Amino acid sequence: MEAFHWTKSKRPLVDPNLSFIRQLRRYECSINGAQSSTLLWDDIPTQTSSLLDWMKTNSILGKEKNCRMTHNWLSAATKRREFSIPPEKMEEFFSEYAKAYCRGEELKVCEVRSDPTYWMYLDLDIKCRMGEGESASVVGGGEGEGKGTPSLQEVVGYFIPGIVRVCLTEFPDWREVEARFVVSGAQGKVEARMHHPDVNWKYGYHLVWPRVEVTKQLHERFVQALIRFFESQEKKFERNEKRVAEEGKEKEEEEKAKEEKRMQGPIPRWLRRHNQWEEVFDLTAFSTTDTLRMLYSSKAVPCRNCKQPSNQPQKKRHGKGGGRKKDRGGGGGAGSKGTGLKGGKVCEVCEGSGWQDKRLYELLGVYSCLGDSLTLSESEVGGDRYLLKTETEELMDTEKASNKITAIRKRVEATSIIKYK
Repeated sequence: MEAFHWTKSKRPLVDPNLSFIRQLRRYECSINGAQSSTLLWDDIPTQTSSLLDWMKTNSILGKEKNCRMTHNWLSAATKRREFSIPPEKMEEFFSEYAKAYCRGEELKVCEVRSDPTYWMYLDLDIKCRMGEGESASVVGGGEGEGKGTPSLQEVVGYFIPGIVRVCLTEFPDWREVEARFVVSGAQGKVEARMHHPDVNWKYGYHLVWPRVEVTKQLHERFVQALIRFFESQEKKFERNEKRVAEEGKEKEEEEKAKEEKRMQGPIPRWLRRHNQWEEVFDLTAFSTTDTLRMLYSSKAVPCRNCKQPSNQPQKKRHGKGGGRKKDRGGGGGAGSKGTGLKGGKVCEVCEGSGWQDKRLYELLGVYSCLGDSLTLSESEVGGDRYLLKTETEELMDTEKASNKITAIRKRVEATSIIKYK
């Protein structure tokens, strides 16, 4: 590494190709007996125009036998692209991903969990109505948030104590591997659906345990245990509410205090109203999908409101043959340059972009699942008592990293579910 930087300082124009860099890294590991090289890919200049081009060049899908898909590029405008990044290039991929993010590229990458084992993760989807939260008048909503919606940290804080409880009761051996988990989240406006007509805001969370190796069967067992736990807690809370109403209001404060001291603190009524536990903990991860969107990647979906026939402007017609090809379209959905609504109105769902759900997941913190944290948190409501402040600051503090690319790369690696080593 020192020799590389010394040479670059003397001859900035020197730009060795990536194959030579890979050989240099392997040679250093062989002579030092080390598992990894001191020459980081973060310090190597990018030789491709985009991350997508790098993935196309280095993917072995269809080129080698018995290789499986590791990533796909999900874009509503184009057909899904599939890639297989070999294990020896995975570190390079994370660095290229971080460089692309720092360049301002719009990323749309999903990871495909490795087989037969991968790092444990949860995908939480929580629906609500904007301004409906109990603390909405306090939070107010900042940049990227809805007006009067609770923060990402506040909402996930209702779930973390219960998740930790299930980790320690159902899987006590996780204590031996220091079952810490990294939480990232996103929130934003969503289109109301027929089966959820009152929902217009959504919280999404990814929880990844980078030291807990699981199979699909163990993963499903964990999710089922979570659903049973939260269902039982909800029933207990509802029974307490009913008993308080019957016994009178004089015991209401006492019962509420007792309930808040329980393991997970009650899930607010405004959250329970719109969410089924099977949907919150996303059981589709075991039936219809095996992917997880990566940190800083967006998932663009064509706006359905713009595509409704009643909202689309009339197409121009030119004689019997209809409109010329260049004059057709303009529906305002995917690929349209207009707003897509009659009278030039801007769509309230996508704000005129033609796309929906372009949320980016941001890092929220590192949390502990160790037994000591359980004892400390029995009288606490929320997930703050489980937060590992030092680890969180190290992961989120860009100033402490050697450069911004290294900081972003460490965050992306910490939230990856692929077990490649």
